[in-house]
Amino acid sequence: MCRSSTPCSVAPSTSANKYLVLSGSVPAGASLDAAQKAGVVLAWGNFVTVVINFVLLALVIFWMVKAVNRVRASVEAEQPAVPAARRGGRGPAAGDTRRAEAAVSGATGAARANAS
Repeated sequence: MCRSSTPCSVAPSTSANKYLVLSGSVPAGASLDAAQKAGVVLAWGNFVTVVINFVLLALVIFWMVKAVNRVRASVEAEQPAVPAARRGGRGPAAGDTRRAEAAVSGATGAARANAS
């Protein structure tokens, strides 16, 4: 099937070699290279090949992003919720919490002493 003058890695009759003659005299059955030299041609086979490759690559990337987002959501769901006081910057700091608790317990103790 392969001739000594053509490389065997590329088949001569692939869909990428399809074309439509726009102007010029191109002999019937000429290769795409010969047709481009003989006249103006629309290489629609190349366009179709590029579109198919793009769509396949876009689908693969979409599925990869979807899988990563699904894994991220499951990892975030497994982590315990962090209280508002410990989120860093929101609410009182750890030392302030102890002071506030001491002040509350001291106030209740003073109120009990006044009541008796």
